[in-house]
Amino acid sequence: MLLINNYSSKLGVVAALVLIAACSQPPVVPLDDHSFAQPKRTIHVAGSGDTLYSIAFLAGLDYKEVAAWNNISEPYLINRGQKISLVKPKNFTKPAQTDDVINPIASSSTTIETEAAKPQSQVVKLSPPPNQQNTTPNKFIPFDNSWHWPIAAMNIVNYKKSSRNNGLDIISKQGVSVKASAAGKVVYAGNSLKGYGNLVIIKHSDTYLSAYAHNKSITVKEGDRIAQGQKIAEVGRSDANQAKLHFEIRKNGKPVSPLGLLPKKVG
Repeated sequence: MLLINNYSSKLGVVAALVLIAACSQPPVVPLDDHSFAQPKRTIHVAGSGDTLYSIAFLAGLDYKEVAAWNNISEPYLINRGQKISLVKPKNFTKPAQTDDVINPIASSSTTIETEAAKPQSQVVKLSPPPNQQNTTPNKFIPFDNSWHWPIAAMNIVNYKKSSRNNGLDIISKQGVSVKASAAGKVVYAGNSLKGYGNLVIIKHSDTYLSAYAHNKSITVKEGDRIAQGQKIAEVGRSDANQAKLHFEIRKNGKPVSPLGLLPKKVG
């Protein structure tokens, strides 16, 4: 009987120790949990290459709201070193919203080719390849809520709205042409956004933006009016182990599933 009691006591001690150890461990959080996201910043100091669109994009905010919060009017120009508030001021009154239709204007394109890790100051401008100098540009038709695939996909990593991936990773081959998913205006073309490599952001309307990341090269510049299906970049690989295009669509600053807007037929 004494032996049984001692054994029971030992089991009780072991159970207590296991319980204490378990309580001292950090909680297990699912990988998709948003607590993995970086703490929300309230102020962004504009750096070289930043635009209001890229700042709002990185923060997951609507560029129109960020502009209004900071009393910045169109064409939303900012200066290096300017402090941009990323939170709504107290007693803020939302201004009246107007439709923003992007119309075509004459524009020339240059090629920007960089390594993803190089700073913006090392951007090298090159002339278009000889076989592209005499090509006829796509006819510009303002955004009509239709979308095309930016590249013909070899494989797609499905959309998952999380703190790590807000769009599609489309597996491809390095150097494949990346085409605008819809008509619009280039509002960012560079590599100052950490984690996106060479990135192009196109504004299609007051509501929609699309983004094309990890490019080997960029063949448009900020301010260009782009037709649907027009080449804007070439697929790269950044730091990944295979060439791919990271593609996002944002509605009022928030990621939406591209699969819900793109045609069912890929290509």
